[in-house]
Amino acid sequence: MRKVSKLALVLAAIVSFLFFLVYKIRYDKIYGVLEVLETFGQADKAVSASRQILQPPTWQRVSDNAFVYSGHCTRLPGSDDICPALTVLAVASLETNDLQKMTCQLWYDSSIQPISVPITVAKVGNAATSTDPKNIVWSPYVLTCESKFAAIMPFGVSLSLRDESSSRSSSSKTAATSAFSAYLHIEAPVLAVQPSGNEQPTDIVACLAPQENHVDSTYPALENVLLHYYFGVREFYLYDNGLTNKLMVALGQAVQQFSDLNVAVLPWNLPVVLDKNSIEQIIANDCHLRARGRGYTTNFVVGLNQILVPKSGLSSVKQALEQSQKSGQLLVDVHKFCSEYPEEQAKKYKSSRMITALQLNVYNTDLSSGLKVKVSYRSGGGQHQVSQDEIAVHDYGNCNNYDMDVNGAESVRDRTISRQAVQVEKFLGNFFPLRTAS
Repeated sequence: MRKVSKLALVLAAIVSFLFFLVYKIRYDKIYGVLEVLETFGQADKAVSASRQILQPPTWQRVSDNAFVYSGHCTRLPGSDDICPALTVLAVASLETNDLQKMTCQLWYDSSIQPISVPITVAKVGNAATSTDPKNIVWSPYVLTCESKFAAIMPFGVSLSLRDESSSRSSSSKTAATSAFSAYLHIEAPVLAVQPSGNEQPTDIVACLAPQENHVDSTYPALENVLLHYYFGVREFYLYDNGLTNKLMVALGQAVQQFSDLNVAVLPWNLPVVLDKNSIEQIIANDCHLRARGRGYTTNFVVGLNQILVPKSGLSSVKQALEQSQKSGQLLVDVHKFCSEYPEEQAKKYKSSRMITALQLNVYNTDLSSGLKVKVSYRSGGGQHQVSQDEIAVHDYGNCNNYDMDVNGAESVRDRTISRQAVQVEKFLGNFFPLRTAS
């Protein structure tokens, strides 16, 4: 009888232990989510964009056939959800159906493991594909991970894609490790800075596209930032593909001198060969998502030699956009002030500083024909052409053409900026070297 009792007690203990294990496993699975819900039950206070510590993106390898750059929470207009979906910018040499097999997992504060969520894949716009030296075709993609907890802000995302070719050619042990997991920080939505006193608020973000090579771009980039600042733009993202230490020092001095100037430098370490159109598509999407995530209603991407200039006697980009009475995606004409043209000779417009925009005042209509820069202004409204009499982009890069007649019909003189030479030099001239006597 005692043996039967002991056996029953042993069996009861084993059953109890098994039930405990089942409970413990299930508890661990939901513990992280419960902790997050408890932690984020109330809305967080908004963080000022200028006070936020930047966590810059960088290209991450998911597999030999896919790379990802940045992750952004996307919010629906009028919705109180913090992060209903996550948008990830990527390039891949795979078809959409193959990328659809990617695993997306979101990380939340206090969670002990990530949460797997559904993923959808779309090729970016009409961007052309790019072929690298190995004849591999690369295309830009947008990956969308649908959050299961729209009211909670994830801080990171893990993406993995098993390399099937490696799996077929490797042992099972090696194949098990071939699904490398890339990790991206998720850009959290914050509120734009609202100035105090009588200062006018700014809601415009300018993004400077990465240069195509690594030549010294110190003064073109510095002139771009400071002239845009002169025209009322306060927020800048610079995509770095060769920016110099000298520029970083100069921008640091500018930020100290102008308290409301905010500059962030984002690495652009592209891992594969992409055509110019594909790069522009990725940069434009990243810029737009960053701007909207911080509550800014206007954003645009320009090259280091391009300045968005208000016309008709207006003093700021914001005023010019408001005067257009259009919203949505605005198409702004580009005027090619080719560097091959002779410099300004009129004494009353001549600058004492090495500021290109004050030295060149002739643009070529033939070389400018059909060139546009897209400005995302407010929401909705479709796509609209804006009059060049209201706002235009001045491009001061070279045109690789030395057979231009400054007095020809295709050459148009525009002194919108050079007329303001005295004010411009007083405002930012000390950042540029003096011109040598001629």
